[in-house]
Amino acid sequence: MLCSILIALDGSPSSLKAASTGLELALRHQAHVEGLGIVNSAWIQRPEAVPAGAMVYKTALDMMELQSATERMQAMLQDFRDGAEGAGAASFNVRQTDGDPLAVIEPADVRMVGAVGS
Repeated sequence: MLCSILIALDGSPSSLKAASTGLELALRHQAHVEGLGIVNSAWIQRPEAVPAGAMVYKTALDMMELQSATERMQAMLQDFRDGAEGAGAASFNVRQTDGDPLAVIEPADVRMVGAVGS
């Protein structure tokens, strides 16, 4: 019996398809579904070679990119919440976390993620 479905959301077309399919499965099996938004701040702020004197610019750019990623994720999670409510999901949750997606995706009966790479 299918009790829980975890859907990792990153805004890619494949993760949006995973969300749609996951919600369909949750409705069919009356399972709890969770939309998990992951922002990998360590990757956004990863060390990179920069020209002399450019570290202040890189830090500011990283912070802007991190803020943008966080705002996009919050909007995506709201869309997921609205979709789950609109579909009539009996039990659902949305959550945002920070970290490496491979490390933060938790156990569930079904874990749905979009495609990675080509």
